[in-house]
Amino acid sequence: MFLPKKVDGFDNNVKKVAAGPNHTAVITTDGDLYTFGAGRALGHGDGYHVTYLPKRVDYFKNSSLKVKDVAVGANHTIAVTENDEVWAWGAGAGDSNIFYKIFLGSVGALGQSNNSNRGVPTLIPTLKGKGPFKQVSAGYQSSFALTEKGDLYHWGKSKYGALGDGNFEDVTTPVLNSHFAELKSHEHVHIVKLRSCAYYNVAQLSNGKLISWGADYYGQTGLGRDINTEFVEEAAVPNEIVDTEYHGKKVVDFQLSEDCLMILTEDNQIYYCGMRKYGTPHRFETDNKLKVKKIAAGMNSFAILTDKNEILSQFGFAPSSRFDKERKLEVGDTHTFGNGEIVDFGGSYKTRYAIVRN
Repeated sequence: MFLPKKVDGFDNNVKKVAAGPNHTAVITTDGDLYTFGAGRALGHGDGYHVTYLPKRVDYFKNSSLKVKDVAVGANHTIAVTENDEVWAWGAGAGDSNIFYKIFLGSVGALGQSNNSNRGVPTLIPTLKGKGPFKQVSAGYQSSFALTEKGDLYHWGKSKYGALGDGNFEDVTTPVLNSHFAELKSHEHVHIVKLRSCAYYNVAQLSNGKLISWGADYYGQTGLGRDINTEFVEEAAVPNEIVDTEYHGKKVVDFQLSEDCLMILTEDNQIYYCGMRKYGTPHRFETDNKLKVKKIAAGMNSFAILTDKNEILSQFGFAPSSRFDKERKLEVGDTHTFGNGEIVDFGGSYKTRYAIVRN
């Protein structure tokens, strides 16, 4: 489906949307969690499920727990509740399904010290008492939990160095990332924001710098690696993103997709890399009068939400009514969203979403 369609079941109460390759999770303002899509990571019981409409994950409601953050991978989901417990469920690659054994191998993305599947939310015991947690993040088969103090815990599959611990060994239980622990101890710098997509990650540090690690096939890590090779470049240790074009400017937001990194600076300028076009962030030349509220990155595309409630995009991120030659962007048709206020939008994979207030 290319044209946006309203998802029934919500009444102006959506707080956050996490859209993954196979399923989507939604947190409401009252702390309930809903999921829909396909796979083992919906949280509605054991086995493979296909849910076309949002369905509440009753485990949290029945346990009187409210969800404050959620992240989705290819076949798993992780969430943190308001009492600062971290939960995970989905495919652990430990069952008799030959697909999971061959293609996923040892994953451990559920943080349970083994590769067993979990059909409903399961507490990760080793993270109990490690919070308070600020956010959770997930790649295809990797998981992260970031505390309010900037401590990063990681677990799961370390393909292409996705865990950022300097090696390529899978981790089945959460461990404190030694690289960031040393950075915090010696340089008094810590992570304030983390985003993950596919097999790579980008984090913003308390000194404002952006760093990245993991797979770099399109130049999207911003490390200046060769984008003309047919091989996947790897960075198992976090490295500082090359900031030649925006040096000295404060980064106010950044977004990832499978092949693109977008950066918004305090002076309302947009930079991007990846798509096999740039290996380091380059400024996107557009109208300097443009007031940007939010940015989003999608596969081979990106978009901008303006203060005039417009979605402006490149390469078909969102349905458009015309191409603005001056701004070099496709102008989205706001009627598609019922003329409501767009408060958030995104979609790092092929699923796009917009939270609209009427």
